[in-house]
Amino acid sequence: MSDATTTGTPPAEDPGAPLPFRLADPLPRGTTLLEASAGTGKTWTIAALVARYVAEAGLPVDRLLVMTFSRESTRELRERVRARLVEARDVLAHDLGGTAATARPAPEDDPDELLRMLRVGGPDAVALRHRRLADALASFDAATVTTTHGFCQRVLLTLGAGADHDPRTELVEDVRDVVDEVAHDFYLRRWGVPGADEPALTPEAFRDLAVVAASDPATELLPREDEADVPALPALRARVGRAVRAEVQRRLRAAGQMGYDDLLLRLAQVLEDPDGGPRARARLRAQHRVVLVDEFQDTDPVQWRVLRAAFHDADSAAAPETGVARALVLVGDPKQAVYGFRGADVRAYLEARDAAGDLRTLATNQRSDEPVLRGLDAVLAGAALGDARIRVRPLAARLVGRRLHGVPPVRLRVVPRDALPLTRDGLARVPGMRQRVVADVAAQVVELVGGEVTTTMPERRRRADHPSSAPDGPPPPTEVGQRPLAPGDVAVLVRTNAQAQMVREALERVRVPVVVGGRTSVFTTPAAHDWAVLLEALEQPQRGARVRLLALGAFGGHDAASLDAGGDALVDDLGLRVRAWARLLDGRGVGALLEAVQRPRPDRPAGLAERLLGQVGGERRLTDLRHVGQVLHETAVRDGLGVSALLAWLREQVEEAGRDGVVERSRRLESDAAAVQVLTVHSSKGLEFPAVLVPFAWDMWQNSKPSTALVHDADGRRCRDVGGVGGPRWAEHVREHHRAESDEELRLAYVALTRAAGHLTAWWAGTTNTGRGPLHRLLLHRPPGTSAVLPGAPGDDGVPPTVVPVPSDDDVLAALGARAAAGDGSLVVERVAGPPARTPWVPPERATAGLSAATWRRDLDTSWRRTSYSALTAAAHDAGPAGPVPTGSTALGEPEGAVEDDERLPAGPGTPGTGAPGDEVPAVPSAWDALAGSARFGVLVHAVLEELDPSTLPPADGTGPDRALRDLVAEHTAAQGLVLDVDVLTSGLDLALRTPLGPLAGGRCLVDVPARDRLPELDFELPLAGGDDPGTAAGRPTLAGLVPLWRRHCPDGPLAGYADALADLTAGGPGGHGTGGDGTDLRGYLTGSVDAVLRLPVEDGDGERYVVVDYKTNRLGTPEQPLTARDYRPTAMEDAMVAAHYPLQALLYQVALHRFLRWRLPGYDPGRHLGGALYLFVRGMVGPDVTPAADGTVPGVMAWATPPALVVAASDHLAGRSGGTP
Repeated sequence: MSDATTTGTPPAEDPGAPLPFRLADPLPRGTTLLEASAGTGKTWTIAALVARYVAEAGLPVDRLLVMTFSRESTRELRERVRARLVEARDVLAHDLGGTAATARPAPEDDPDELLRMLRVGGPDAVALRHRRLADALASFDAATVTTTHGFCQRVLLTLGAGADHDPRTELVEDVRDVVDEVAHDFYLRRWGVPGADEPALTPEAFRDLAVVAASDPATELLPREDEADVPALPALRARVGRAVRAEVQRRLRAAGQMGYDDLLLRLAQVLEDPDGGPRARARLRAQHRVVLVDEFQDTDPVQWRVLRAAFHDADSAAAPETGVARALVLVGDPKQAVYGFRGADVRAYLEARDAAGDLRTLATNQRSDEPVLRGLDAVLAGAALGDARIRVRPLAARLVGRRLHGVPPVRLRVVPRDALPLTRDGLARVPGMRQRVVADVAAQVVELVGGEVTTTMPERRRRADHPSSAPDGPPPPTEVGQRPLAPGDVAVLVRTNAQAQMVREALERVRVPVVVGGRTSVFTTPAAHDWAVLLEALEQPQRGARVRLLALGAFGGHDAASLDAGGDALVDDLGLRVRAWARLLDGRGVGALLEAVQRPRPDRPAGLAERLLGQVGGERRLTDLRHVGQVLHETAVRDGLGVSALLAWLREQVEEAGRDGVVERSRRLESDAAAVQVLTVHSSKGLEFPAVLVPFAWDMWQNSKPSTALVHDADGRRCRDVGGVGGPRWAEHVREHHRAESDEELRLAYVALTRAAGHLTAWWAGTTNTGRGPLHRLLLHRPPGTSAVLPGAPGDDGVPPTVVPVPSDDDVLAALGARAAAGDGSLVVERVAGPPARTPWVPPERATAGLSAATWRRDLDTSWRRTSYSALTAAAHDAGPAGPVPTGSTALGEPEGAVEDDERLPAGPGTPGTGAPGDEVPAVPSAWDALAGSARFGVLVHAVLEELDPSTLPPADGTGPDRALRDLVAEHTAAQGLVLDVDVLTSGLDLALRTPLGPLAGGRCLVDVPARDRLPELDFELPLAGGDDPGTAAGRPTLAGLVPLWRRHCPDGPLAGYADALADLTAGGPGGHGTGGDGTDLRGYLTGSVDAVLRLPVEDGDGERYVVVDYKTNRLGTPEQPLTARDYRPTAMEDAMVAAHYPLQALLYQVALHRFLRWRLPGYDPGRHLGGALYLFVRGMVGPDVTPAADGTVPGVMAWATPPALVVAASDHLAGRSGGTP
């Protein structure tokens, strides 16, 4: 068994360290910076803080904002926060005697600090916390957990005209195509015309300059325009950069687009604007009381400007409405600030650090065994990673003891320069040393997984492209009995993709299973070349040279000998096959082609997979071939590309692959099997592994002649010197640029060294690249004898210089040996003894348990379902038995589902009624009479009404409907493949849009409602009886349970009689019964889409009401009579509504609106804000000249002033609550 425990060990005293953050401290207020270290549980801390803010402070989740810096991290963070809330709620429910939960110690003894805090206290306090957590989970969709860019986009859309932002602007992730286009145009305009001067820049240099200038629009370009005595070429380069930047912005605006960097800059300008900024800041602060930002070390100056303006220095007093103090909590680890190449700037973090009102540190490592931490302390020696404020400090260890045995916790392996070519300075050439190092890496991996090294950590199959698999936080890891260390427990971390390839090949030579993870573009692989060769042959199959080249590639499967032996006959036969493949590609696409080329052939009996999997690296190549094929297939289908266009597209991707960061084009793992993972350090960030090997931290090459330099001016502003050689202060700027690169390399080394949970090995080698290498600088920048933990002598800021002289191997061994001897034995220094023997790995034999048939032990929950209005009423519509809606269905929402119901309902009564209020309707002809109904016709009408903004239509002037409306109708008519009179439909829609909507809408028409007050297509997924957590619901709702609610709250008035029809539906009467009838529980989710929600002013007083709108294309009346407005009198529409169970639909839609407003609208009151429902039978809406009845009703407009109490009661019933709060 393991001798690891979870008793924290305090680190050595460090008087310069920030105070440690303790979860039990008072909740943060004002601006607080939590400075983390690797493995200290940033995400766990954020989730715990959210739980405390919700449970203890009573913070509504819609007042919470949690931000991070990537979509992948956002997904993980959202899942982790929700899971923490669920766990806390369930544990408190168990303590209160509610639902069952895993047995836990007494509250005061709970090992989980958060749960211990929430569980202590009297029953009333615990019940209050439980209720707050349950409410937060019920409305968790209202919590804003987003990326920085997502937040900025949402804010600009919310501010609208106040931010001078067009909501139709398309946000584009990559503007490089526009930059390339501008660079090409400018270059030709300047030097591509007759009589032009000799080009001062090559096209490549011009393009590179354009990319740099446009990539960071907030950075000032140097030399400045007003700078004197600037030589001609640097001045020209700066002018080009500024011109390109301005033109790119102009073209983006003209195209209605905006880049991510522009998005951030625009919001910063809005918030800092002296006129509109205060109002925008006040709105943000009112919406978000508590803001937590994860991975803050990856921020940049503009992101910090946004956060500072919006939330820093805000009044931190407790809000009267929530009692929660305002807080901005920034969580980050500056030692892991490694994304400078993406625009991140650690100086922005340090500026925020200095501005924060409270600075705390997460001081306990949750990841690594204590001996590993002590060994790392000896290696890192309290160094500062680029700035005296970014210091490596010792951490307390939660895991005392070891979980990995048979190898030292931390090893430094010194590779001697013996027998290698040396320079005059006695330094080894880099290529030869790299080969020696990777050979030793392979030998060490074989030793690690040979059976002698054991661990108690559970064996996990990690996916290197899924960082969320990395554990984070205090719960102790599950341990198992001693087992041999397996390949899947080992990771090799490298700096570059080329180094990863070297390591992979070395491990394959000793037969160790290995996978390469990371974000290498699949278009940089041999597979992309194989596909290009195939497409070239398919493009011109008559060319023998192309067919022969194909024969020698992966798809052909021949080598030179077999191709020569086959002669012309083989080439002719393969040419016929290539022609067949070309026809297949043309007729059935790339997918069918990929399937065909993988099959065996007469000349190659082994298929593609069989041939490749028999080769070293074959699994990798097969994975890449299939991946490229999939991308080609998707592109060909999307863009309609033939073979020539597809080949041109592929060539462009290969050319641009060096700057390709699109996830779907990053290489996939070739295997899920337990294998050594080879990752770049950037890809490993956030992950952990039982054993980590870092072979190249000694190796750093630096471009001595950069074309631009990133610097900061005297005021700390970020600048980019694009002037180049000869520009003002160029040499000084290059030195600053190099210093920043070297500092980031130190932080990358820190990331690599801190991934290990149980064992770490790093290599040192003396080469021409070593002096700048981060590990060398960390190890040897101080003289022997200097403190290995705390800073050195006074005046020593702990920052290693950019270059440290490389001593002899013996001197290095002596210095490192002295450092190891000063510790507790956790660090071991070893000299690599000559070239290792290439001993192949032999997997240890494992006992195989006998096979037995699996026994089914689960209970199927057959009552949980995803349902909808259409499914609930399917039997009544003669649509077969009701049941769950398949995932992805929109059966409740029109047009896909309910539109069809509209068109197949039986016609209403043919004889006009008399005497009923509002039934005295004149027989005004309907413009829709000649338009036949169908499901596709309903889809067409709904699509037009969804896309159209009726308020943009000009006033009726007698000349006919608006041209833009007709064009939209024509577009959607063609899309549906319908043959009808577009002018007639346009006229009918124009009249419907101008028909008064009656008293419920204050007499307004649809054209009177501006876009800001109209929300089209409100999709919803409402949890029924707890949704995914049915155990949290106290009741068991049924559809039949709505009947008494209807009778109680609607005893009279329109649709009062629907209670009988609903009772008949649920009791198995003539109308049949749907899901939820006969006592069947409604559990799971209710899905649907409201056609529109209108925000209308209250007629007699202040405030606003929200009205549900649903469009119906039903044809009432009798088929043999012309359609008139009289067919849509109130009684006829009410009869049609009841027959189709539309009142149930209207109620469900209003429940969805109620929950939406409850989550989103501050101060929401159902009695004031719920405005009822308007069912618009558009065929009966005959225009503005219609005369309303005495009671204000209008033909075609079925208005229902739904009692708000009914909506609230129905919502509570469907949620499984009996009489809860709204």
